[in-house]
Amino acid sequence: MQILGGIFGVVWMIGFAGNILLFLYAEWLLIRESFWNLINPLLQLGAIIQLLTWPLFWIFVAITLIGYFGAQYFSQRA
Repeated sequence: MQILGGIFGVVWMIGFAGNILLFLYAEWLLIRESFWNLINPLLQLGAIIQLLTWPLFWIFVAITLIGYFGAQYFSQRA
């Protein structure tokens, strides 16, 4: 059971890293549109709103949740 917990832990980290990379990519797209977005205090909010429209974001959210709860379940089953 510990092996399954470790596998789900890796899945959790893949989903988490994927969401981080997608967030950075969304910020980069907003900065590329206009240089003045660098001083925009709402840049992160705009990136989050943009992320909510991307299906890949929701796929990574599902991967993260499955990995997290799978790791928790199989770690307690030792």
